[in-house]
Amino acid sequence: NPGTGTNNSVSAALVMPDGKVVVGGSFTTFNGTAVGPVIRLNADGSRDTGFNAGPTVAGTIVGSLALQGEQLVIGGRFASWSGVTMGNIARLNGSGSLDTSFTRGAGIVGSSPMVRSLVVQPDGKVLVGGTFDSYSGTNKYGILRLQADGSLDTGFGGIGVNRYEDVRRIVRQA
Repeated sequence: NPGTGTNNSVSAALVMPDGKVVVGGSFTTFNGTAVGPVIRLNADGSRDTGFNAGPTVAGTIVGSLALQGEQLVIGGRFASWSGVTMGNIARLNGSGSLDTSFTRGAGIVGSSPMVRSLVVQPDGKVLVGGTFDSYSGTNKYGILRLQADGSLDTGFGGIGVNRYEDVRRIVRQA
């Protein structure tokens, strides 16, 4: 069901275990209907109206998606989500609503922060890659790991990569 599709770019896609597909990007409409920059599509390509990630502010970009159990971790460039101040990373419940228990403090920050890659490990910890200087006040450049609850895993690595580098993809090895 291609319809007219999104009105702007799609930066991330994730096939769910049930065959539905979550897409994120910088779009504000899908098939002519106003939507946030994350939607879930049914197997036939129609929009799943049971998933509502809510409105966001102009300029929001969702650049990466990862499934953490029944929840969806999203990253990109957004200062707020559904009216709640964010730091470019959030977790959504299965319905698309914001999971406010996901600890993030100030979140991912930098001169032009962008989360480009998310990988959930088998233990629920989340690897985060992109362009950033810190996570909730702790210097971390380009790569970090979060505990399953969204708090910083301080035992992972050092300060990160070169401060001005951009980590675009993280891949979990077997």
